[in-house]
Amino acid sequence: MELLTELSREGAGRYSLPPLAVPEQPMLPDQYLRKELPLPSATEQEITREFMLRSNTNISVDSAALFPLGSCTMIYNPALIRELPAHFSNLHPLQPVHTAQGALRLMYNLEKILSEFGGADEGTLQPAAGAHSELTAIYMIEKYHRSNGEGKQRKCVLIPDSAHGTNPATAAMAGYSLENIITIPSDNRGRLDFDALTKIMEEKGSEVAALMITQPNTFGIYDEKIRDITSLLHEYGALVFSDGANSAALTGRVKFMDLGVDAFHFNLHKTFGVPHGGGGPGAGFVGSSAQLAPFLPTPRIIKTERLFELSYEHPDSIGTVSSAYGNFLADVMSYVYIQLLGADGFREASGHAVLAANYLRQKVGETLPIAFPSLTAHEFVALDRPIRGAGLKSIDLAKGLIDLGYYAPTVDFPHAGDILHEKIGCLLIEPTHSATRKAMDDFATDLAEIVKHGMENPEWLLNAPYDLAVSRLKEAESDRDRITSWR
Repeated sequence: MELLTELSREGAGRYSLPPLAVPEQPMLPDQYLRKELPLPSATEQEITREFMLRSNTNISVDSAALFPLGSCTMIYNPALIRELPAHFSNLHPLQPVHTAQGALRLMYNLEKILSEFGGADEGTLQPAAGAHSELTAIYMIEKYHRSNGEGKQRKCVLIPDSAHGTNPATAAMAGYSLENIITIPSDNRGRLDFDALTKIMEEKGSEVAALMITQPNTFGIYDEKIRDITSLLHEYGALVFSDGANSAALTGRVKFMDLGVDAFHFNLHKTFGVPHGGGGPGAGFVGSSAQLAPFLPTPRIIKTERLFELSYEHPDSIGTVSSAYGNFLADVMSYVYIQLLGADGFREASGHAVLAANYLRQKVGETLPIAFPSLTAHEFVALDRPIRGAGLKSIDLAKGLIDLGYYAPTVDFPHAGDILHEKIGCLLIEPTHSATRKAMDDFATDLAEIVKHGMENPEWLLNAPYDLAVSRLKEAESDRDRITSWR
């Protein structure tokens, strides 16, 4: 395959710009301009062909036989909603609000709809993605305690080992010291160890600011004691944030606030139709109880008698957490997706997600042991125990699956082996509600074939994949020594 670097030749990349539609402005001062800018030079057709060739070497939701990436819901979204943001792309975030009433109305309505999905009193679309939503919620909780005169006292954040992987970093970024970010272990069924939580609260309850919990958790298991958990935290004056990264199992069926949480988030790019992957676009939503609502970010979108407006008159707010009021074009996609499905459609989708996960769990379980005996929600953990004796690991299974046109499941996260007290790897698998039965049957069959052939010939699997644009990378080295220039 020809590379763009080889196509580059002096004089090939001629271009012409359209006439200016705005008054001409002076250039930047010379000291801010580079004297040379050695960009590759190729024709538009050559560049287009190059990117098309490159795109065909990738595995995407559109091209993969199945996209079972656990922990990050990768559904096939209707192509219709991907095109809609183009109709809003001429809006500017700083134009007068009376000229952007449609956009403000859409965001206002979307906040109300997402609040209803989670049972929140109020909410915000400002966060740029999931981890940013967590950070927003923890900032709100920290300021809530500070406003009550307990800011210094409430110095601990509790995080189950089954929580979403970004939670510990979020607490640290919000200012909580590492020694005060306390891990709550899971029991042997993959649920939060309630006895361990009770013991920690008895010891440190007055120092706890919040519990960050994921429901269902990252093992794909729902904590049936969730109301007991939230009641215990509230008994000691602490608050509860629920990470909504796994909401695809709950929408239309369970409202976070009914579980006793004080704040939660949704990922619009996991649960509400925005395509996910490749670094974006992300979009988040934080819903809060009435007691936390004064601390929501500003500006807030409010409705007056005549207009929708951006209001900064919220003295207890944590301030602005995202420029331009969040990722508006992603909001457009979510809004239309919600209108397409409706409440009944989301309830049906979450049911399909849970049904698909448990169906595939049974099929995969014929080849690999499943980590926990409970029925799961939208995803499950399979263990690589049978292949360990042949010197193989879960990463090798993932590479073999890629060769067959599957996007690989999440590997070795969460750390089920730690809970089972066994040196073992795992695959976190989520088929989503958009997987067909045939795709799941094929996946289970192909996984069984890879395990069989890998056990017979470990060297074959250790060197997979074979049929891609690149062979197996040395993961650590390629991450540390990135080639970031076309030269």
